[in-house]
Amino acid sequence: MDSVKLLSANNAYNIAKTGQALPGMPGSGVGSIGGQIAPSETAFSNLVSESIGNAVTTVKSGETTAIKGLLSEANLADLATAVTDAELALKTVVSVRDRIISAYQDIIKMPI
Repeated sequence: MDSVKLLSANNAYNIAKTGQALPGMPGSGVGSIGGQIAPSETAFSNLVSESIGNAVTTVKSGETTAIKGLLSEANLADLATAVTDAELALKTVVSVRDRIISAYQDIIKMPI
C-alpha cells in the first residue's frame, strides 16, 4: 500500500517537473492527456510563475531604491515611484491570493 502511494507521489512529481508521466505509469493526473499536461495548464502555470516572479522583482527593486533613499543616493521621485510600484505589486498578489481562497471555498461548499 505504501509503495503505491510512493509511486503515485513520484509520478505526480515527475509530471509537475517534466510534463510527462513515468514510463509504465498511467498519466491519470488531473488535466493530463496521455501522461502529458495539457497545453492550457502549462500556459496558465507559466503565467502564474511569471507574474509572481515579476512581483518579487518589483518588490526587491522597491526595497533597493528605499535603501538608496535612506543613504541619500536616490532622488525623491525615483523613491516614490519604486515604493508605489512595490505597493501595487503586493496589493495585486494579495488580491489574487484572496480570490483563489474564495474560489477554493466555493468549490468545497458545492454539493456532491
